[in-house]
Amino acid sequence: MANGFLTNDEITNEALALFHEKTTFIRSIDSSYDARFAKTGAKIGDTLDLRDSIDPQVFDGARLNTIPDVVERSRQVKVDIRKHTVMRWTMHDRTLNMDDFSRRFIDPHVSNLAAAIEYEAIKRATQATFNSVGTPGTPLANLATPLAAKTKISQWLGPKTGRNIMLSAAASATMVDSLKGLFNNQAEVGKQYREGHMGRAIGFDWAESESVHTHTNGTATNGAVAATVAVNGQATINLKNLGANATITKGSVFTVANVRSVHPQTKAPRTDLQQFVVTADVTATAGGLANNVPIQLGLYYANEAYKNITAAPQVDAVVTWVGAPGGSYEQSLAYVRDAFTFVSVDLAIPESAKGSRKSFEGTSLRLVQQYDIVEDYETFRLDFLGGFAARREHWASRLWS
Repeated sequence: MANGFLTNDEITNEALALFHEKTTFIRSIDSSYDARFAKTGAKIGDTLDLRDSIDPQVFDGARLNTIPDVVERSRQVKVDIRKHTVMRWTMHDRTLNMDDFSRRFIDPHVSNLAAAIEYEAIKRATQATFNSVGTPGTPLANLATPLAAKTKISQWLGPKTGRNIMLSAAASATMVDSLKGLFNNQAEVGKQYREGHMGRAIGFDWAESESVHTHTNGTATNGAVAATVAVNGQATINLKNLGANATITKGSVFTVANVRSVHPQTKAPRTDLQQFVVTADVTATAGGLANNVPIQLGLYYANEAYKNITAAPQVDAVVTWVGAPGGSYEQSLAYVRDAFTFVSVDLAIPESAKGSRKSFEGTSLRLVQQYDIVEDYETFRLDFLGGFAARREHWASRLWS
């Protein structure tokens, strides 16, 4: 490419292309660009509504005894992921060809920006996922745990297509020997240029990421239910005997004795205990009591469309946490593409500034320019604003190690 003065639009487009290449997880989930803010720009704290799929009931017999209401639920996504990076160069630097300019200035900044946003998305996805497999503290060494994750997703009727597994570098290293004979499919060779892509095996696209989340349990010990759940669909639970001033960290997973999962369509009971994940940090009282602990999966025990457990948690039922108190565990993640949604919105360009705003593959970035007349430098900030939603988190499973 011949030398020329690179425009703001060209720089923004290059930044977007690099961002897309470097976000392994975000590229593998549902993404949504909301064009409503194209003129005015969005603000942090804005919300978007995302519709959930309906879950109709099936009845026995020829007679139609009831016409149930069709409940179309939606989730409100808060626009609260705001990240930016600052770039600085001389007017002379902008006369470089795009390849040189990108290598020296754009790529390093976009790499760090993408990594920060990618980490935030993976952390939120992991913390919202209640399905869990593997043994905390035991590295992944064979296909047993990934196959268990595959079973979890299938039990929740996750689509057979669009399935992914995201591993850390450490987990990836321990799995290579088990999978070395499975990643030789010539159809996969063309994908190897993608950062983090490993290949396809056992129904999953495998990828590696250094942004895999490490979860740390709070100090709470195994306890019990403090009060019988009496409201169908309730998304909180009261717990006791957790230890004096015990802490429960967001993303911690637990089971309740005698509360089993059900088939999503037939509602037939299963043998495995339903897993629940805590959605906010909680601190127990000096007596070890924690009331209204928020959980991701509502407690639907009545015989209706959204039933997901066999029975309501009863007082004194034993509560068991996944992992030891205070333990830190790497969380690889198996998921279907539509389990999570990454949302990007437009930021306004200030009237007093020069800049550019572009969108590509569900991501919007804004570039704003300021000139230093004394030093003959240009300073730019590259901004992202968006949000994240776990829309069908039952189509995902954590792999503890």
